[in-house]
Amino acid sequence: MNKFAWVSAGLTVLAVLAAAPASAQNTWNFGNGGNCDLVGSKATQTCSLGTNNTLRAEGYAASAGGTYVRGTLTDQGGSGMGFTAPSETVNQPQHAFDNDGKHELLLLNFGFNKVVITGVALGWSYNDTDLSLLRWAGTGAPSSMPSMNVTTASLLSSGWVLVGSGDLDGTNVTGNTYGQNTTGTGVAANAANSSSWWIISSYFGPTVNSLDAGNDYYKLLAVHTTCVSNTSGDACNTVPRDVPEPGSLALAGLALAGLAASRRRKKVA
Repeated sequence: MNKFAWVSAGLTVLAVLAAAPASAQNTWNFGNGGNCDLVGSKATQTCSLGTNNTLRAEGYAASAGGTYVRGTLTDQGGSGMGFTAPSETVNQPQHAFDNDGKHELLLLNFGFNKVVITGVALGWSYNDTDLSLLRWAGTGAPSSMPSMNVTTASLLSSGWVLVGSGDLDGTNVTGNTYGQNTTGTGVAANAANSSSWWIISSYFGPTVNSLDAGNDYYKLLAVHTTCVSNTSGDACNTVPRDVPEPGSLALAGLALAGLAASRRRKKVA
């Protein structure tokens, strides 16, 4: 079992806070037959686990100092999810998430729910395997990284917080590695650490010990999360109070239609 040599990026990871009740623990499995199985190649992948519990995944890549652009998420069978950046070949290992020439990342949107990523599982890795974990702490929502004009240099000043980074291979193993076990992130599942938006990326940061010792290549098999609340502070998997229910929207539409018809009748009369 590989050791996750977690390097904290700040006190957020290590804060000793009263954890909120673990409302919901979920595993989002991107492998064959998983509950978030990707089929073919897509720009985005959307998954659902029950009512009001969704995950939307998008892959982005940027050259050093350049702007992030959307790439293609790819089905890698039992190894989970891979990624191909624009102008990148689909040949191994370039169809994995990597930092070979570009910084590549997976943007995760958990909808209304505010979650903490507590673990990740890789289905395949090659060479060095260092990951970084970031969460959104900015205002609003990072609905589109290109529209925000985010670059590798401005990522941490645009609302993203580097939670920490981990060396998943312990030593720099050369060659292919399949079926790595789930590795915990060590992030406490509490409100202070939660967000609706997360990034899992190839290593992002300076060289520290064995981190960034070589190019990183990996395919993501699963993400483990604990939901803390939703964006209005209510329980997980509920619609925030300021968002009308679909039924209410439909009734409002019927009311408007009735009002318009009534006005037309008055004009005829």
